[in-house]
Order: sequence, then structure tokens, then C-alpha cells
Amino acid sequence: MTHKINNVHFIKLLGQFIKFHRLRKNVSQDELAFKCSITQSSLSNIERGATSTKIHNLVNIFNTLEISIKDFVTFLDKQTHENSSIK
Repeated sequence: MTHKINNVHFIKLLGQFIKFHRLRKNVSQDELAFKCSITQSSLSNIERGATSTKIHNLVNIFNTLEISIKDFVTFLDKQTHENSSIK
């Protein structure tokens, strides 16, 4: 079964996913932002789900944290499945 997700929820989940993996790698926001050539405040906004970002920034973040799009899609599927089961 396919679960639909709205843009706001997608951006919030993306931020949670990035923050989880950043903390798991014990990397500060400043360090990750520097390695990805973005500002710390931009990364903070992404992690909080307060803003979307360009795809090349996501590619840089994912590569730096050594995570894949597949990892994110699996996470999204799990989150949307859990949320739909609760309703």
C-alpha cells in the first residue's frame, strides 16, 4: 500500500533523518555545514524542518554522513506506515 505524505511532513521527516544520522556520527552542525558548504543556520533550519533545500545540498549532506537515498526512502516508508497505522 502506498502512503501519501504532504510537503510539510516530508520536510520535517527529512530534517529528523539528517539530524539522527549527524548525531549518530557525532558530528556537530558547524562541522557538517562546513563540509557541505552551507551555513550552520541553514543546516539548523533543515534539521528542524523549517525549510527545504536544494538537491545538491542534500546530496552533499547524505554523502558526508554516508547515508543513501534508499536509507531515507526506507525511513520514510516506515514513518508513514507507522503514522497510518495509528489513525
